Amino acid sequence: MTNSQAEEQQNAEDSNAEDSPRNNERQVTQREAASQQGAGPSSIVVVAKKLVFPLTPKKISIFSFYFLGIFLCLFAHPAPLPMEVVSEFSDRLHSAEHVPGLGEAEAVLMEAQMELRDVHVWFWQHRHPYNTLVPEKRALVKDAERVWQGLERQRQQQLREARATVGVWSSFCVEGVRELFWKSVESGKMFAKRQTFWKGLWLVLESRDGSIAKFLLDWALALVSNFTIGLIGALISFLWQMPSLIYSFAPDVFSGTLFFMLAAVAAVSMVLTYLLGIYSATAGAVYCMAQVVK
Repeated sequence: MTNSQAEEQQNAEDSNAEDSPRNNERQVTQREAASQQGAGPSSIVVVAKKLVFPLTPKKISIFSFYFLGIFLCLFAHPAPLPMEVVSEFSDRLHSAEHVPGLGEAEAVLMEAQMELRDVHVWFWQHRHPYNTLVPEKRALVKDAERVWQGLERQRQQQLREARATVGVWSSFCVEGVRELFWKSVESGKMFAKRQTFWKGLWLVLESRDGSIAKFLLDWALALVSNFTIGLIGALISFLWQMPSLIYSFAPDVFSGTLFFMLAAVAAVSMVLTYLLGIYSATAGAVYCMAQVVK
């Protein structure tokens, strides 16, 4: 082999050594691009599998409480009560709703409040005869409130005694708690819808570039955040109001605490289901929109 051929072979080897890092970088870039193009529902499934598996005792406990809550919220029904107990409960409930003198006391209170509003004018302290009429009407309102509050406490006590005949594990308490939960959820949803509407209106007024994709993305993020705040607020409101409803059925400490814990698990599971559904739908919509833009 001549010297010129040896030099040419050496130069070829040097050029190949210099090109190999470039080729490696190009291959890495191509693999990243291919992985990005393949990101979509399959990648979401992979992430979900990583979150679920491998199963650990902690994950098993979380999933067990979640499915227990869903079952309690949707499918659990208490055992039917004997007809004698239901009849006694209905009679006591009817008596509690018709306390003698309660309706008349409420009417007197409303009339006294209306008379007070009629004489409660601006600067009444310095205008005659209002400077004497307002204190007189206020005294009448306080007297009427005292009478009405006494009868109302009597009604609440009779209601508690009537509910104690069926107990906290009866269908009456369970349906009352469910009604309170769904009422709280509807209130949270109404809050989220109202805030999302005003946010969408504000985005329309403030948008300048006219990008529909940006508007939809901002609106979707606002929808997710508003529903998250609304449903979490509804859950907190439900948990705050539920103890008074449970107490009205006069349970013992153990039964009341156990019922509250089970109802709380059911409420958290259902709110979590709502939020997961909203997040999934929003992620799917954003992914479809991104594919359309491409």
